[in-house]
Amino acid sequence: MSSRRSRPIYDALHLGRSKCASTYLQRTALTAHPEIDLFFEEHKDLFHEYWNYDFGTEPGDFLDRLYACPHWDRKPSSRVRIFSHESLTGHMATGRDARLIADLTVRAFGPIKAFMIVREPYAYVYSVWNQYVQEGGVLSFEDYLTNPSSPTWNRTAQTSMVWRTAMNTDLILYWRGLLGVENLLVLLLEDLLRDSAGFWKPLFDFLGVDSAFVPPATSERVGYSLPLLKVKRRLNRFMQTQHNPSGLLSSRVHLAVRGLGRKYAPFVRSRGRLDARIHAPSAVPGAVRDDNRRLSELLQRDLGELGYEL
Repeated sequence: MSSRRSRPIYDALHLGRSKCASTYLQRTALTAHPEIDLFFEEHKDLFHEYWNYDFGTEPGDFLDRLYACPHWDRKPSSRVRIFSHESLTGHMATGRDARLIADLTVRAFGPIKAFMIVREPYAYVYSVWNQYVQEGGVLSFEDYLTNPSSPTWNRTAQTSMVWRTAMNTDLILYWRGLLGVENLLVLLLEDLLRDSAGFWKPLFDFLGVDSAFVPPATSERVGYSLPLLKVKRRLNRFMQTQHNPSGLLSSRVHLAVRGLGRKYAPFVRSRGRLDARIHAPSAVPGAVRDDNRRLSELLQRDLGELGYEL
């Protein structure tokens, strides 16, 4: 640990799993609770360096930069202080450095409570591709999963790394091993989508805050529909082919839409799971079922009721 700083004063970590409502928790749900102080946005750039830096050779340098963050020296708050970031579970699509990040995070924060939200693997894969297109990607869903030009392609394994990243159980067990079973709470995105009010009580009980509080619903889009994704991919492709020295054109431009409403969100998720299942390599369905069964045992729940293949 750096000798220049004491441990940061936090009560809990939100181990933000990508595509699992992390943005909603950060922008709306957790910030709305009157007994919670949430820190996340001001250190975005620092934590995005997690998978772009060779921490394997100089992990101490990362810790020095982490402890150099000015807010580490703030006085303790009377409210529950939570640090949240999606980078804490590895890269959204490739899962790169997930265990190394976990090791460094525990070194930096010390013994601490943490919670994580996970989701059904096929729906996770589809949502990652949806995000890829929103951010400027041009590959179809099938090519994103099967084409060697995909940013998720592993040449050694000859498959997309996103399939392994979508699995939940090994990641949960690794964090449990670092923090202890009693210090890690695992929640399901499907519970949040099905029963928002019931979802919050176990989380707020775990954090030691008023569990009767129900955060406001999100107004965020749930993702682009398939027709809209096709339009966005064409726009991305057009922008990539333009001579653009001034940087006026950007493939990361988002279409000015709110996406689909809550009414159609279940259809989008169901269609996404089906498409992911269709394009999965032959070894994936068995691996997904095995991971889902292990997760069911871990959480002591029948996840088949929530659409998980068992």
